[in-house]
Amino acid sequence: MRLYKRRIQWNRIILGLLLGLLMGALIPSTPAEAEEMEHNQEHLQERFLKTDQKVLRDKAGEGEIVTLRGTNAGGWQVMEAWMCPTNSPDQKTTIAVLTERFGDEKAQKLLQIYEQAWWQEQDFDHAKELNFNVLRLPISCYNLLQPDGSLREDTLAALDWFVKECEERELYVILDLHAAPGSQNGRDHSGDTSGSILFTDEKAQELTISLWKQLAEHFKGNATIAGYDLLNEPEGAEEERSPWGRVQLPFMDRLYQAIRAIDKDHIIILNAIWEPENMPDPSEYGWENVMYEYHFYGWDKTNDVKAQKAFTDSKVRKNNQADHPVPVLVGEFTLFEKPESWEYALRTYEANGWCWTTWTYKTVNMGSWGIYNSTNSATPKVDIYQDTEEVIAEKWSKVTTVDSFQVNQFLYKILQKWAGRTPEDIAIEKAAEEDELRRKKEEEQINMQEADRKAKALEKASRVQSAAQLALVSAVLLTFLAIIRIVMKKKRRSN
Repeated sequence: MRLYKRRIQWNRIILGLLLGLLMGALIPSTPAEAEEMEHNQEHLQERFLKTDQKVLRDKAGEGEIVTLRGTNAGGWQVMEAWMCPTNSPDQKTTIAVLTERFGDEKAQKLLQIYEQAWWQEQDFDHAKELNFNVLRLPISCYNLLQPDGSLREDTLAALDWFVKECEERELYVILDLHAAPGSQNGRDHSGDTSGSILFTDEKAQELTISLWKQLAEHFKGNATIAGYDLLNEPEGAEEERSPWGRVQLPFMDRLYQAIRAIDKDHIIILNAIWEPENMPDPSEYGWENVMYEYHFYGWDKTNDVKAQKAFTDSKVRKNNQADHPVPVLVGEFTLFEKPESWEYALRTYEANGWCWTTWTYKTVNMGSWGIYNSTNSATPKVDIYQDTEEVIAEKWSKVTTVDSFQVNQFLYKILQKWAGRTPEDIAIEKAAEEDELRRKKEEEQINMQEADRKAKALEKASRVQSAAQLALVSAVLLTFLAIIRIVMKKKRRSN
């Protein structure tokens, strides 16, 4: 019995020590540390974004207006052959071929080599140097989901790392589901070019809903997350694209409802295909704290500044006509190679209070599609079908920005300028615009007064001239009559 009691006492002592160690790890050891932790938590919550009609505000919708300006971390979790160092048609094929050739473990190792090189800590610094305050992060079900539908711990850890690095630099993150189970559009950027079945296949839908529920559970309360971008370019299959929305919007509503059951606070972003008139009034579905997203690519006459300006103006006109009571995110766009087109578009976005993220941060051999650009010689494409494991590892290890990419100088400067606009800058610009408008009105008023004075003077001169002309005519007539009288008198005398 004594031995039993001693064991109980020792167990209690050990349990107490363990609890003490645990509490010591969780609770700061000094009041200063506790105060710092509380301050950091308050600061994070101050950054939490919510919508307020057509703008975003921090402090959960009660604070200052925040305009998101940044770029996409494209190509990191979802490779696209046209802009990334691979010859694969899509992410699904890349994983399948590498797994078949080298086995699952080696295939995953190769993909990790690529991902760890493609996006590194200095890339967050570059974003901050550009004055950006947000990164839109395309994510993929092929990297995220295990066969049983749960989230992969390694990929989730990579997302946590990305979000943490952004938090340290006060950058927001938009989580963008670029590649959904079953594909939302059947294009390479969805990770699967075999076709789109998401909007008809219940299994794919349930898997997508489950993915978002798990992400919402993981990131709820995280102020660095600006919002959940439900589906990138959800076109659907060919027959589902016209009229758009018949199958897409009901499923997007299912995603919204599933997330809201877990996370009532984060902004939910809904991507239109392609125009504002395709989107419903949010009240039709009972959507709250939502943002509408559009992608602007003016493919016609890409090097024609006048045509690109007209394209940008058309987007403003259509948005004004739809007049949805929600903020706008231009989630993807490029203005190609003309600086004047970029300047005009960004000026227009800013004038309308739109948030924006360029497509994209870095590309291979694609000019102004990337803020940073590489060449095929510096970052050679991987042949997933022929290259050996060693060659693939070597090629993908070279895709670090600092070693193999050059900054696109004209684009960098333009983006840095427009992204760096502060509320003070906006207030100064607005005051300057108001002063210019006042000056023009005063000038117009002076011009009108001068025109009125000239008109009156001209009218007076005209009246004087008319009177003079009348007097002259009268004098001529009187003279003529006088001459006639004289002639008539002479004629009578002669008779």
